[in-house]
Amino acid sequence: MAFNIAENKWEVLTSNYNETQFYKLEEVAKSLITTAPAGRVDEIYDQIADFTYKDGEISEYEAVMLVSLLQKINNNDLLPGRVDEIMSNADIRKFKEISTEIIKLEVMGDSAGYDLAKAIFNVEVGKTNIVEAYETLVKYKINVELRNAVIKLKNTLDNDKNINIITKETGLNRHEIRALFEEIAKKEAI
Repeated sequence: MAFNIAENKWEVLTSNYNETQFYKLEEVAKSLITTAPAGRVDEIYDQIADFTYKDGEISEYEAVMLVSLLQKINNNDLLPGRVDEIMSNADIRKFKEISTEIIKLEVMGDSAGYDLAKAIFNVEVGKTNIVEAYETLVKYKINVELRNAVIKLKNTLDNDKNINIITKETGLNRHEIRALFEEIAKKEAI
C-alpha cells in the first residue's frame, strides 16, 4: 500500500515537474525505492533515472539523489553500468561534485565512469594519484560515451605541476604528454 501511495505521488509530481520541486522529487524517489516490491526495485530505479536524464545533463543534486538510491538498492551487478550512465549524463560544470558522490559507491567490476570519477576526484580534490589519473586518461581517451568526463580529466591534469609529476614518475617527456592532451582536445572540437 505504501508503494502504491508513493507511485501515485510520483505520477502527480512528474506530470508537471519543474526544478524548484527537486526536494519533493528526491523524497518521493526514496519512498518509491524503499517501498517497492523486491522484484521491482531495479525497474523503479531505472524509471527514476530515466526521468532524471530526460532533460539532458544532471545537476550535482540529481547525482546525489541517484547515488543515494544506488546505495539503498545495493545491486552490484548493475552498478557499473548505472555509474557510467550518471557520468555520461553529468553536468560538465559539476564533474568535481558529481565525482565526489560517485566515489562513495563501491563499484565492483568494470566501470569507465567510476574510474574517471575517481581520477577526477583524486586530482582535483585530493591532489593525489596524478600518474594513476594520467594512466586512466590514456585508457579511456577514445571513450565516446564518457567523452565529457575524459575532457574534464584532461583539463584537470593539464597544468605544469601535474605534467612535472607525470614526467618525473613515468619517464615520458613533456612533448609526449602534451601530444595526448592535444589529441583529446582535437577530438573535443569535432
